[in-house]
Amino acid sequence: MKDIVDGKRIAKSAITPLAMLVAILTGTPAATRNATGGQPPERQHDVLIPGTGVRLRESWQMLFHDRCRYAVPVAWRPVPDRSQVFAPDGSSVSIWALHLSNWSLHKARLKSAFSADSHVREDTDSRFWIESHDGGRSQHYVAVSDGTAACAGLVDVRTPLPNADDTITAIVESIGMATAWSSDLK
Repeated sequence: MKDIVDGKRIAKSAITPLAMLVAILTGTPAATRNATGGQPPERQHDVLIPGTGVRLRESWQMLFHDRCRYAVPVAWRPVPDRSQVFAPDGSSVSIWALHLSNWSLHKARLKSAFSADSHVREDTDSRFWIESHDGGRSQHYVAVSDGTAACAGLVDVRTPLPNADDTITAIVESIGMATAWSSDLK
């Protein structure tokens, strides 16, 4: 029995499971149709970024600034130094590194600086996330510490953003230190 992959006839026995997987992952149309019963895959393809624990979503980009990393949809455009990105709707993310002498004191100051309608979404030994709402937008401050330094980000989202909470959560979870990455990737 013969099959066609990339316009070439090959013996069906030559299509090993590994070859089929490679063909599917690289988007070879014939292999994709063959493996899925005639339908191309419809689920989202996430990629685990080595050394970060971050799952980069399909159509998202990982950016680096000042020893920090974060991910946003590709439609969001970074400024040249990647310290900020802007969505087409005006939403934005700003990122910077902090040198901390006392993580607990830093978190306490942030809690007092935000308004009474703020809500702490996460407060752990390594991550602090607080959100506030102001009319048609929400702001999320997040800091992630490695014990001596931290990466901080401010996510400013216009509320009618589609899937706003899902997008905000994905951005916040991607923020972290990028010290394990080589300087050519930052």
